[in-house]
Amino acid sequence: MFKFHVGLSAIASTISLNGQGLRLNGQGLRLNGRGLRLNAQGLRLNGQGLRLNGRGLRLNAQGLRLNGQGLRLNAQGLRLNGQGLRLNGQGLRLNGRGLRLNGRGLRLNLVRLMTKVDWRSHFTIVFAYLNHIYRRGTAPISGVNLT
Repeated sequence: MFKFHVGLSAIASTISLNGQGLRLNGQGLRLNGRGLRLNAQGLRLNGQGLRLNGRGLRLNAQGLRLNGQGLRLNAQGLRLNGQGLRLNGQGLRLNGRGLRLNGRGLRLNLVRLMTKVDWRSHFTIVFAYLNHIYRRGTAPISGVNLT
């Protein structure tokens, strides 16, 4: 019976099994409607599952996407793209404007720190200084120049 369907597929360019079963035609392979589809848009498993197509790899809509925008995990999760690294929206962002931690935390953008700064011993001071500038808009220590 299956060979008979295969013979017909040469004419109709399709294989159909119980209507909602296996279909191989111009749109590719589809199993049970919501199952596996291989077509012009690539591989899709269970609608929101795995898609491999022109836009790259997508797993579970809000899951892992590898495409023109880079890697995105869980929409608000980790994104590596043209804007750099972003973790949880307001988390850590490394991009053209520098490093921003939790919006009101540490921002390193137009400010250039000297390479001689020892982060292990001066990080707390630098963080407090930049945080004060961010919140107050003024430098608390005169004569300190971070530009």
